[in-house]
Amino acid sequence: MRRITPCLVCGGAESRLLHASTYSGGVDEAHRYFLAKRAASAHGDIRACGGCGFVYTDPQFEPAEYDRIYSRIGADVADPVTAQGPGAVANERRFLRLRDTIAPLMKDHAPLLDFGCGDGAFLQVAARAGDLGFEIGAPGRRPGPRGSTILSGLWPELAGTPAMPWESQACVTAFDVFEHLPDLERDVELIRRVLRPGGQLFITVPNVGSAMARLAGGRWNMFLLEHLWYFSPQTMDRFLATRGFTPVAHQAVPYDASVGHVLKRLGESLGMA
Repeated sequence: MRRITPCLVCGGAESRLLHASTYSGGVDEAHRYFLAKRAASAHGDIRACGGCGFVYTDPQFEPAEYDRIYSRIGADVADPVTAQGPGAVANERRFLRLRDTIAPLMKDHAPLLDFGCGDGAFLQVAARAGDLGFEIGAPGRRPGPRGSTILSGLWPELAGTPAMPWESQACVTAFDVFEHLPDLERDVELIRRVLRPGGQLFITVPNVGSAMARLAGGRWNMFLLEHLWYFSPQTMDRFLATRGFTPVAHQAVPYDASVGHVLKRLGESLGMA
């Protein structure tokens, strides 16, 4: 496993343990504790930077090991977005809410890339022909919903190619993606280079500075084995500002979920069936 130093946000070398790991397995068992159909809730050691307070998992598996973990998760687990029933309804409402939140800030008909798009749930509600989605996987290109195109592969191998030229996108969305990326600094730098000058980046991440996170402490249901970085608005602003972005705005966005999903997550957090 790798240790995280220096801090991604401020470059500091000192940190303190906030919450000890609740996971005792290795990389070969980790896939059972990832994503929506996890067998149980678990997390690694959660630490906070002594300089800026940025919260993160440390140590972490190696980046290639996370690729192995995700590759072992079946499509039904990795992509609960496409499931039928209340979960699908809640997910559609959530993406509609996100679409309506960013729409007033976007430039009309500007090229958009949905980074970490899954099977294109946001592209479906965005309903903009010509938009692009990217998802990690075997290299490929396939039609997406509503006239969009979904590219797959490895992001460092795709960014800057004819399929995804530098300065080609006016807008990039990354909804619930950044917290999963072991090479976050590299991936954000490539996103910046793919964006046009003056382009826009819209992100959602769990907010470790929220009232819920503070009240729940170590039982916060976003402390998960697949989550590596825990941003607050302040640490996100600082992280992006040092990588060439100008933070413009942030706000709380409700997370639509079915009653069944809420009860499952509550049970995991409390250790109850």
